[in-house]
Amino acid sequence: MKAEGFRPSKINKKELHIFTESAELILNNSQKILNCGEYFHCKPSFSFVSTFYFGGGHIPLGVLVLGFERDILRDWCPNCGEVNRWVLSLGGGLSIGWKWGLCLNCKIYSKTEGSATEYIPVWKDLIPLIMSFPSKGYVEVEKQSPKFSWSNGIIYKNEKIIEKVVYYNPLSLEEVIHELINGKERKCSDVVYSFKDPELQKAFMKKESW
Repeated sequence: MKAEGFRPSKINKKELHIFTESAELILNNSQKILNCGEYFHCKPSFSFVSTFYFGGGHIPLGVLVLGFERDILRDWCPNCGEVNRWVLSLGGGLSIGWKWGLCLNCKIYSKTEGSATEYIPVWKDLIPLIMSFPSKGYVEVEKQSPKFSWSNGIIYKNEKIIEKVVYYNPLSLEEVIHELINGKERKCSDVVYSFKDPELQKAFMKKESW
């Protein structure tokens, strides 16, 4: 089992600049984002959870909005001291942790490190929220599969297999912001809500969890 947590392959600096300029716009259009699967499941490259031993993954835009509105991802800013920093990524282990985000007051990104008592409560509230809004599911389907035998050659038999179903074709952050600015009326997919209370020990013992 690997000790390191999830890490995105690359942070898109252009995307980060777009978010900095559009954070207030995103919050002002929270209902549009929360009601549109293609907006909700936009996954900015810079927003993620990373936990030693337990893996992690990207935080969808809709969960970032819910997390801020519910004070899960709202934290104090070390620059201005106001409790108005939007936590966009976090990580750590069982003894230390870190949080990184954008202060909506001073428009400065900052990273703070602390004990597990500061980090783990955020993580424990955030993971079930992420997993309550799946972007994919699995269904059992019956398909004909070719089988070869020396006596009968190729014959087809019905077999039950599990297939992955992807619910959305999410937009990039740049596309979301462009549509919000221009007031585009999009025909959205409904956001799937399927609450799960994950068994942490079973669910997160791998590098990427969702």
